[in-house]
Amino acid sequence: MDKYYVYKHIDLDTKEVVYIGMGSGGRAWLCGNNATYGRGSDHRDWVEYWLNLGTTPDEFVEIIDRGISREEALDIEKMLIHELKPRFNKNFSRPTVLTTEQVQVAREMRQDGMSFSKIAAELETSTMTVYRAIKGETLAHKN
Repeated sequence: MDKYYVYKHIDLDTKEVVYIGMGSGGRAWLCGNNATYGRGSDHRDWVEYWLNLGTTPDEFVEIIDRGISREEALDIEKMLIHELKPRFNKNFSRPTVLTTEQVQVAREMRQDGMSFSKIAAELETSTMTVYRAIKGETLAHKN
């Protein structure tokens, strides 16, 4: 059975979809200081705001699709981000595929100790795109 899912974070006041993600295990519900790794600072602040009000993640997380392959999850995530343009998904307006040269540069920057988010800023893409490219988890690189 495939273990991946696609989820959304919903603003409890406005009912706006503020984030679309994909993951496995407990990724959708991870909150707190180190648990929000890979999320932008504005998204982390939003999560912390709700947690400080006594809200639990199960109140703002909704699973859209589950039991799917990683590739299916990535495709659905990308399509929904493009369609909904949630405010905490930055990659709908930035490239989500890096050139082979950019991947090599990103790996060198990472070996030099640069954070994923700083590399993403340098390459004008999302932190997750950089992370996936460095880890060899991207579906394709553009030439």
